[in-house]
Amino acid sequence: MCPIHRIDINGLWYNIRMRLLMHLCCANCAVYPLKSLLERTKPVFPAFKVTGYWFNPNIEPLEEYDRRLDAMLELERLWGLDVIYNDAHDNSLYKCAVEEITSRGGTRCEACYTLRLDRTAMKAKETGADAFSTSLLISPFQKHELVREAGVKAGKIHGVEFFDDDDRSGWREGTALSRKLGLYRQNYCGCMASRREREAGRKLGRAARKAEAAVK
Repeated sequence: MCPIHRIDINGLWYNIRMRLLMHLCCANCAVYPLKSLLERTKPVFPAFKVTGYWFNPNIEPLEEYDRRLDAMLELERLWGLDVIYNDAHDNSLYKCAVEEITSRGGTRCEACYTLRLDRTAMKAKETGADAFSTSLLISPFQKHELVREAGVKAGKIHGVEFFDDDDRSGWREGTALSRKLGLYRQNYCGCMASRREREAGRKLGRAARKAEAAVK
């Protein structure tokens, strides 16, 4: 997709920016995609007009949700971003999505992506955006094909194009930049299931290191 649209007004051609609504899963993942999009506005004409969209109802517990929200607010302040906040910590939305999608053979991650991107596409249509995307696409820990499928499906439902921008090559740069900015860095994806999996993985790792040390 070309971000510059050309329109004919009374026989004269004008370039206009793509109005892009980007779902922001957290400040850390958002840093590189936003930086990348902003850099594409130079040096001649802005290619994108980017608006962020915060909608993450499945982050638990509430204290964790608040820490991530505060980090996003801080990034907005530091970079002068334009962000729309759907600040509804309503876990029932996620639970309903999980119940619906797992009942037909899907996974909780698919439910998470579907819920977030459906609401983002809906907001993109409501605000007159040309396309929508998500910062989930930068993370090497996410299931990218499922993210893309959810995005394309949501776009078709709401009549807005899904902008598939694979930013995984910028993961390390984004991580370094978020540390430099002093943003809060979480250590699990968001839902309680992912938190339990992270804790279980850490326990296994500690046990393996102890076993290795005992052999030495």
